[in-house]
Amino acid sequence: GETGEGDGIDSNGWLVINGGKVIAAACATSGDAGIDSDLGIHILGGTVLASGNMLDRIENGGQNYAVFTFSQKQKGTDTVTLKNRKGTTLEAAPQNDYSILIYSSPSLAEGTYTLWSGNQQLTGQKGMGGRGPQGGGMPNPPEGAEGMEPPTQDAPPEGEMPQPPEGMEPPKGTERPQGTPDGEPPEKPQGEAPDFGKGERPQTDGESAQSSEEFIITKGGNTFGNITAFTEE
Repeated sequence: GETGEGDGIDSNGWLVINGGKVIAAACATSGDAGIDSDLGIHILGGTVLASGNMLDRIENGGQNYAVFTFSQKQKGTDTVTLKNRKGTTLEAAPQNDYSILIYSSPSLAEGTYTLWSGNQQLTGQKGMGGRGPQGGGMPNPPEGAEGMEPPTQDAPPEGEMPQPPEGMEPPKGTERPQGTPDGEPPEKPQGEAPDFGKGERPQTDGESAQSSEEFIITKGGNTFGNITAFTEE
């Protein structure tokens, strides 16, 4: 946090989590991610809690995970609790302030949950990119980030995917389909959701999404946007 920027965990290749316990916090005042990877994030096991202000691509096909995008910056000292009828699944206070929280665990089973910040129940919309305070698709830029320039780096030629360092092998089960040219991503089956790289802002049907105090977890990836304090009408 003292440098004013930085991802919690940053991989220039693949990021593969097979087990254990991973807690990662990005800088509170920059547009960085709790977990970041150029070639894709694979959560295959373990418990992962990552907080930040940007979302990088998480591949489906692994363990259930949930992404919570808040309409306002959350204090890192506030305890976040996710629970269902069986009890508490998550109870933690991220170290730094954040607007995006990623959680994955073997205990994150399919079902209906409620989300809390301290003693305040929260509400949100199913799907990514809930409306923020000024109607934007994602939370406002972190405080102090105005005018911040992204770090410069050599970009791959247009149309090409970044290549892993020499000797790095892709995660098991993620090899390119046969016949796919090097440097080009395989074509997506029709109807499959697109991948979102770092810095891109997903678009959803925000007008039709309904806020709810129930957070329904299904198999695979789950995204919830426009998360704010729940108030009874």
